[in-house]
Amino acid sequence: MWKTTEHGEADLLYRIDGNVMIIYHTFTPVKDRGHGVAAEIALEAFAYAKKHNLKVKPDCPYILHFIEVHKEYASMLV
Repeated sequence: MWKTTEHGEADLLYRIDGNVMIIYHTFTPVKDRGHGVAAEIALEAFAYAKKHNLKVKPDCPYILHFIEVHKEYASMLV
């Protein structure tokens, strides 16, 4: 998943293993950090997982932080 900004491309990388979406990398251009770009992509990833009845395994520090802030998604974790 990705989002193009005026400073480059932000992305979230994942793989699917059975019924688990393993999110293993997020990147946001330096000038876009702190402006909610990574959160937008994370929300998109969780929406995709929910639509496809997937659990989420966060193997990325940002996604662990995202879950701390957005506790409503904690029930989707493996």
